[in-house]
Amino acid sequence: MTLVERAGVHRIDVASGFWTAKEALAKVLTTGLMAPFQVYNLAEFRLTSAGTWEGLFQNFAQYKTTVWIGSPYAFAIVLPKRTALGLEDDLRQVL
Repeated sequence: MTLVERAGVHRIDVASGFWTAKEALAKVLTTGLMAPFQVYNLAEFRLTSAGTWEGLFQNFAQYKTTVWIGSPYAFAIVLPKRTALGLEDDLRQVL
């Protein structure tokens, strides 16, 4: 059983989450996706609640990502790993 099957989510949501996380990291690094795409690989990506994923990067251990997936939008933010993200409003309501 795959991660997607165990989490009970759609493959397109996971693919969108991967893409937005990698794109957000590229923006933090100011590379604009011009480096080989494998540079932005995730080492870990897990579902934390309905539509919310968290991940760590393989080559940039100092950063973490949080991804919110809603229909038809996905939103990702990349932060220093030790940063606590405190959002008062649930972004899923916006998405």
